Amino acid sequence: MTAKAACSDFLHFFRSWVSNPLRVAAIAPSGDSLARIMTSEIAALDGPIIELGPGTGVFTRALLARGVSEADLTLIEYGPEFISSLQARFPTARVLQMDAAHLADADIFEGEPVGAVVSGLPLLSMSPRKIVSILAGAFAYMRPGGAVYQFT
Repeated sequence: MTAKAACSDFLHFFRSWVSNPLRVAAIAPSGDSLARIMTSEIAALDGPIIELGPGTGVFTRALLARGVSEADLTLIEYGPEFISSLQARFPTARVLQMDAAHLADADIFEGEPVGAVVSGLPLLSMSPRKIVSILAGAFAYMRPGGAVYQFT
């Protein structure tokens, strides 16, 4: 990612935080170093993969760098301000605008269960009921031996 794109992502993210700090819960997007650490145990064979709260796509880019196929990614984003840029940056990934708390009821996967869920959702700013709904939804789609990678 170029410095200009990184600056643009920061401004986009910061504006989103200013407009709704409880939903975004961070003033800046996660960085490349954190994304590499978060995805270091994930391999292409772990696909399909769900990413919760991809925001500007920093974890998404790290997953692609690890060899995960873009077509194996389902990006669940609540914020409408991030949807169009995610769709433009990752055109073969499935980008869904929805609340991750409704994941279990969404019936988004047929066939092969997911091998990993990557999440940068601000769980510590959410109610226990919402956290349980998000995690239950994530685990409902996961295959045996799958893993959840969470940064809060």
